Amino acid sequence: MSEVIGLIVGVGVFLLTFWAVLIKGMGKIHATIFSLVAIIGGLTIPNYNNIQKLGYGDAFVLMAKEEIDEAKFDAIKEIRNEVLSVRKSNKKLTLSFIKAIWLTASTKNQFGTQKAEIARREVVRVLNENLHRIIPDVEKRKKFINEMNSVLNTKLN
Repeated sequence: MSEVIGLIVGVGVFLLTFWAVLIKGMGKIHATIFSLVAIIGGLTIPNYNNIQKLGYGDAFVLMAKEEIDEAKFDAIKEIRNEVLSVRKSNKKLTLSFIKAIWLTASTKNQFGTQKAEIARREVVRVLNENLHRIIPDVEKRKKFINEMNSVLNTKLN
């Protein structure tokens, strides 16, 4: 049945085009376009189910899903890398502070000795190294150091 409808539409549009060219003086470009519409329409109507099975719409949806999945994968990969970087940085920071605390605690009763001075220098080095990581802005770091020094310079009542 769809073949008959396709044939009727194709022949009908073609005859209409032929009539318009002969009687109304339709131009060649318009006649060509209408003839192509007649051919495409005549072939498309009986083959509509086969065209639908090809699923061009599904192909575009599938391509879009692939692009979305690729973008999602890239975003997840970047987030994972960032999380790993933060974990590594936190571990290094934690180990540095453990080192500073251990050096301070192990030399707390040795004030004025060479061992205590070496420990003090190392603690200051570790703290300064980490302060640059924690507060990268120079002005904010200076403000923080000034606040710490003002705490040390406060007179006890």
